[in-house]
Amino acid sequence: MEVPSPEILVCQTLRAATDSNHDVVRKAEAQLLEWELQPGFFLTLARFSVMHAGNEGDSQSSHIDLNVRWMAAVYLKNGINKYWRRNMKHELPNEEKLEIRNILLKNFSSEPVPQVALQIAVLIARIARIDCPRDWPELIPQLVKQLQMCAQTDSNDGEQQRVLLVFHNVVKALASRRMMAEKKVFEDLAGNLFVYMQELWDAFTTNFFQQLKTASMSAISTLERALLCLRILRKLAVYGFPRPFKIEYCMRYVEELFTRLKQCLECRYELQHLGAEEQIIRLLEKFILKQIKTLNEFQDMHPSSFARFVPIALDFSFDHVFHERARLIFTENVINFSNFAIHCINLMKGIMMCSAYANAATTGDLLVAEPNPAPHIALSNFFINERLCYICDKIITHYFLLTQMELDQWVEDPEAFAQDDSGESWKYALRPCIESFFLTCFSQYQTQMTSEVVKYIRKAQQIVLSPISDLKDILLKDAIYNATGLASFHFFNDIDFDSWFSNQLLSELRIESDRFRILRRRIIWLVAEWSAVKFSRDLRPLAYEACLHLLRPTEDMSIRLAASRTLSTLIGDFEFAPEAFLCYLEPAFNALFVLLGEARECDTKMNVLTIMSCIVEKMSDHIEPQADNLISYLPILWKESEDYNMLRCAIICTLQQIAKASRDIPESMKPFLYNVIQLSTDLQVILHMHIQTNFSKIFEQVKKKKECISIGITEHYAVSFLEIESLVLFCVNNASPHSMVRTLLLLLL
Repeated sequence: MEVPSPEILVCQTLRAATDSNHDVVRKAEAQLLEWELQPGFFLTLARFSVMHAGNEGDSQSSHIDLNVRWMAAVYLKNGINKYWRRNMKHELPNEEKLEIRNILLKNFSSEPVPQVALQIAVLIARIARIDCPRDWPELIPQLVKQLQMCAQTDSNDGEQQRVLLVFHNVVKALASRRMMAEKKVFEDLAGNLFVYMQELWDAFTTNFFQQLKTASMSAISTLERALLCLRILRKLAVYGFPRPFKIEYCMRYVEELFTRLKQCLECRYELQHLGAEEQIIRLLEKFILKQIKTLNEFQDMHPSSFARFVPIALDFSFDHVFHERARLIFTENVINFSNFAIHCINLMKGIMMCSAYANAATTGDLLVAEPNPAPHIALSNFFINERLCYICDKIITHYFLLTQMELDQWVEDPEAFAQDDSGESWKYALRPCIESFFLTCFSQYQTQMTSEVVKYIRKAQQIVLSPISDLKDILLKDAIYNATGLASFHFFNDIDFDSWFSNQLLSELRIESDRFRILRRRIIWLVAEWSAVKFSRDLRPLAYEACLHLLRPTEDMSIRLAASRTLSTLIGDFEFAPEAFLCYLEPAFNALFVLLGEARECDTKMNVLTIMSCIVEKMSDHIEPQADNLISYLPILWKESEDYNMLRCAIICTLQQIAKASRDIPESMKPFLYNVIQLSTDLQVILHMHIQTNFSKIFEQVKKKKECISIGITEHYAVSFLEIESLVLFCVNNASPHSMVRTLLLLLL
């Protein structure tokens, strides 16, 4: 029988790696992994990745299907990470590297399949990040030459787009390098390339608008190429010039972005009203977003250079989000381009919060070499009282109103709706973004903003609602209450919350109408926000009763979760008095236990369990009679949380608090407790986790009393346990339950 050639074997194995059968894929991956160290393997992958029917001289082209070519490109990309750099173990020979580079550079522009073309572009970029320009000096000149040839010969649009795709990925890879010598190389590249790419981008953008007027079929292709040029320019402008204000053509480009943005937004508005294809509208939106992202990133990286554009940036953002041109991103008073609004708002926020501009206001100096008006003066001229009042009005009466989409989400998935937006959600979600901007306005212009919001609070206090009140009035009150809670610390001397809570909020809280679920959720959240500001201890019992009222099983899930968080805030308060809460302990604990059982999401269960753990800690002297149900449920929850380490952390934390609060460990808890301890201190389990997560270090030193016990893992995974206290293990991964067992063990020793 004829033995297949190595190329055919590799081709067959790559095909098997795309099989739907998991066992076949596993065997193929193992075989490919074994071949990685064989000479010529990655060169074969490079040849396969560029083999297509259009390649002349490829006798095997008919045997190389799309999946095999795509898989070859992926495996080659992974091989570059593992074996391409100098002095790495099993580094590829220089001759093989040279041949791979030549193959890719020769064939990338003729690749007809977009998915494979993208993989090849990433391949070239990965190699360029390591080799360019020292070992691959011809790459950039060759790409520029091909671009120029495409423009001169008026060749097919696809080839030009593939060259730009490779150029974009190469520039992106080179911009990510951080060594000083490498950054200098990229600066030289930016200086030589920027003007040409700007002219190309400008030409494509102009052609796109003209083609739209003539209904040309090539408009989408032109816009795709303009988008690639824009991505290249973004990296060059942001990372290619250490002092952009000295580079006039870079500054002209940034200024031109504002003009192009206005044109694109008008164009998008017209296309929507003309009922244009969804594809071109989505692509145009992506083009718009890349431009506004460029402005945001440029302002963040080069605030002194952006100082020249502060007035135009503030006017542009204000006009398109709050004022006349906001019509371009709204349909029937509902925003239809929220991502653009987010970037505009964040651009305004970035300018307001920029420390360089604030320092210029105090020192009178931004940059001696920058001949532009001081940005703090531009900020003062822009944020006059009238404009601040207008912005505040739009935020409260428009952006803070719950939308129909949000109300629908509340009904469909109340647990997801109740999740608290935190972290950096203001970068990609409209509501956290506008709330963050609202607070920024308060931090910069407290007097004006406080005066304006207090007017709305007074207005809300004068509006008396009934179960049959209109939804618009309820939504407006919800928005005002939201503003009041977010900026609660600024109203310390202006609002008597105690009186407001007693005379109005409590009565609104008790209205059972379905529409009033909006206010019930908001009011109980408002109580939590004000509890740390100015909320009398004498009114805490009323707040506890309100929480219990909203924790009923018949209440909406989202409201129950809001009430549970408020209860946690009240209990965790510095002035919390356990005696005053004693009569509410049993119903509160039972209501939370029911909520814990009904919750479906892991995050929800973890949050509720954390609240119950807090109650156990605060009411430790009185908790034993209430803990039986929880103790019996924890083993079930532990089993359900097998794949959720953070939830298991919360379970162990609760066990810790119960063990601390109990005079003696309850008999019903001992079997489960000991099993958890055994699992959390099982060396084999910990080593398995070590291998799975690829930690370089699992244990760190444990100090107990006068002893310092070092627990380490040797090459043979041998651990010395000097005494029982050495069972207290610290896992580096804070998302692992093993780190939570320490205090629990010490309680039992």
